[in-house]
Amino acid sequence: MTQTLDRRVLKLLSRADDSDLFSSFSINLNIDTLVDPDFIEFDQSLRTGSRGTIVIELQPLDVFADFNAFMFARDFAKEKGYRICLDGVDSHFFDFIDRKKLGMDLVKLVWSPELTNDSNHARREELAAHIEGIGKSRIILSRCDTPAAVRVGQSMGITMFQGRYIDSVLQSQRNYIPAPKVQPRRRVTSR
Repeated sequence: MTQTLDRRVLKLLSRADDSDLFSSFSINLNIDTLVDPDFIEFDQSLRTGSRGTIVIELQPLDVFADFNAFMFARDFAKEKGYRICLDGVDSHFFDFIDRKKLGMDLVKLVWSPELTNDSNHARREELAAHIEGIGKSRIILSRCDTPAAVRVGQSMGITMFQGRYIDSVLQSQRNYIPAPKVQPRRRVTSR
């Protein structure tokens, strides 16, 4: 089912007229989809230079189910210029991820409310040390639905966030229209 969905999304994207869909976005795909003719068609529809702004997200289960297929698909996509992100990594599995050895550009850590518990301070410090090792600019904290999630992520050194709270903040900024500046009136005096 997910491969069918991948193919339909890629077909839609390759036929899209919206110029915003050709750079600076991420797409979650299966590994088999990366070597499918539909992906090749999508790739050919892109403008030159836009591949480097597109992130392909892969699920850990898909990556570790067939590691050889992953390595082939990863190398194929990276050779074309795409960036690769390991998506959906929870805090318990995070310690076992070596971004560099996997050849990933980014890792998406899933927010968990247990990270806000004061009793988990030692765990947050362990995660912060691992984040430092992976690279602070290489971690995305996902499912940030509250300001607390962002604060805890920042306390661990994370600088990229994704989630409903982030979307609402960005939406409010888009809707903000500053009041026009009123030009001071010149006084007219008669002599």
